[in-house]
Amino acid sequence: MNARALMRSAAAAIALIAILTILSELFPPVKEFLTLFGHHWIGKGVLGLVAFGVLYIAFKRPGKNSNLNDAWLVIGSVVISGLAIFGFYIWHFI
Repeated sequence: MNARALMRSAAAAIALIAILTILSELFPPVKEFLTLFGHHWIGKGVLGLVAFGVLYIAFKRPGKNSNLNDAWLVIGSVVISGLAIFGFYIWHFI
């Protein structure tokens, strides 16, 4: 396993799910597309999992394994994505 590729692909998948969450609330066709997988939550999960796998393969490089600075990328992605979703729903409520 390549830790660097895992962290980078996880950060990108987290950001993708946050973007899909906001887009599906703003644009009904996006939510309809996500329901092809059953429920729009499942659709986001499937697309996030596929993106994670594809990006892991794309980021995997021999000889470049672990760098703890990439852990901050995952933490930042979680915080920024969480704040974006929270902010969107606060804005949507007001």
